[in-house]
Amino acid sequence: MQNQEIENSVSQTNVEPTLAAFGLQVQETMTTPSRPGKKPRPVWIVKGNVFGLESFFREIKGRKFRGSWSFFEDPSNRILDHVQNNARLSYAEQVENSVARKLERAERYESYAVSAEARAESSYKKAGAIGSMIPMGQPILVGHVRFVERKCA
Repeated sequence: MQNQEIENSVSQTNVEPTLAAFGLQVQETMTTPSRPGKKPRPVWIVKGNVFGLESFFREIKGRKFRGSWSFFEDPSNRILDHVQNNARLSYAEQVENSVARKLERAERYESYAVSAEARAESSYKKAGAIGSMIPMGQPILVGHVRFVERKCA
């Protein structure tokens, strides 16, 4: 167990200067939970020149938070491997990925709308079935017609 920790710390010290050469900085910090009783978790923040790496960060389950990318596992080695072996996406490719994500989201929301409409129709029919068994309200009573006429006039 200690050997693995030593290897991780040694590899981490080698990774940071290399990432800095690509204009990236990875910083370990802790979350600040707002709910009482919830424990803080370690989180890694990636800052710097992340241009063209956004789709890769999404693949490795990163989240954009306050202008930086955050991860719940140390992404340093994966980022370094990706940056060394792959080119960054161009602006046109990033826009294309963004449009594709938006279209996927629109399709997903369309399916949500269809299922919500089906649930609403089912609920409406169920309420109509229940309402059909209940007789209509109180009939007009003798002597009450004048009151209704005065109120409307």
